[in-house]
Amino acid sequence: AASVCVGGKVCQRHGLGREEPSHAETHLLNMTGAPDGNVLANFRIMLTTCTRQLQTQSNRNDVMQMIQDENERFFNIISQPDLEGEDAIGRDVYMAMKQLHESGDGYALLDAASGASKKSTDLWGAFSRSAVTSFLTYSPRFFLQPMVSRWIHESMWSSWAYTFGMQLALMTFSSEWGTVWSQMLEESPVGHPPMCDTKTSALLQIPDGPVTSSNLVHQVFHLF
Repeated sequence: AASVCVGGKVCQRHGLGREEPSHAETHLLNMTGAPDGNVLANFRIMLTTCTRQLQTQSNRNDVMQMIQDENERFFNIISQPDLEGEDAIGRDVYMAMKQLHESGDGYALLDAASGASKKSTDLWGAFSRSAVTSFLTYSPRFFLQPMVSRWIHESMWSSWAYTFGMQLALMTFSSEWGTVWSQMLEESPVGHPPMCDTKTSALLQIPDGPVTSSNLVHQVFHLF
């Protein structure tokens, strides 16, 4: 995706050497009147840097150890009849996913598609099966962690850090940033999603910077 492409300047695509913006970036810039390119670049760099930090080997090892410990705990207690609170919810999610998977009901409409829609439904059918596999293999407490749910990571997270950086930047320019958008972008720790603290980024000096994720940025931008 492009690093800077505003006001007729050359837009160098990261690692690819092309000199045109992506379709998504062109659309966004046309919609918003092309704000300052350096600002957009800083937001992209922030999200990309954050993603790389989350993927360092030491961080991955720490997270994997937490996942393994939680897996051992969860699957040792899942058959207990007197579970309460989050463990009871986790058991119910697990059993519901297992039923959908074994019955085939969760895939029926996707598998029945034909014609022009089949390419898309085959893709989302594969994502759905991957999702069920992660729920049946790991504790639901980590369902948004990329090492558990790779399907979410590939479809909605760091794969599009550049475009998500632009979306985040455009929202900060809004007069309603502090009262609406920054609050909507505050990510929840439920599911252990990969998160970035925009307030502590040296590149970004924005008020009310949220702790957010690429996925939440993309979802909130649909409402922007």
